[in-house]
Amino acid sequence: MRYRTCLYPAMVMMGLLLFMRCAAPEPYRQETRDFSQYLGSTFNRALTDTPATYILIPDNQCFNCVKSSIEQRITDSNLTSHNAYVVSNALPFKNWLSARLLLDLDNNINTLKWMEYSNVVIRTEKGKILQMHKESRTAGLDSLLQVLGF
Repeated sequence: MRYRTCLYPAMVMMGLLLFMRCAAPEPYRQETRDFSQYLGSTFNRALTDTPATYILIPDNQCFNCVKSSIEQRITDSNLTSHNAYVVSNALPFKNWLSARLLLDLDNNINTLKWMEYSNVVIRTEKGKILQMHKESRTAGLDSLLQVLGF
């Protein structure tokens, strides 16, 4: 009888801990799934365990505004040192960046529902999105890049 009284509270605590772990939603779960599928189907790439940054710039942005905002900060060597990539379907980028540009010629970037006329900066690690920042204004993208160390 004595063991039962000690065992019940322990079982209740274990059950609560398990429930809390299962009930806690993983942040960016759907976005990770969407982005992983997008990278795989469009570029034959996968999210890796290594930390990486993706700067998504759709063609519905003012290209000259975006270009002037980031061309001073983003170079191939800067992208390489941050393990970062520019992902875009804006054709003018094809002559601007080389090694770290993922150019989406099929416009699949537009299928990502959470893009919504925004520039998006995504940080990944261990195959998951850890952080996601959206900014529809060029000034906001400029400040985001500054915070990221670009």
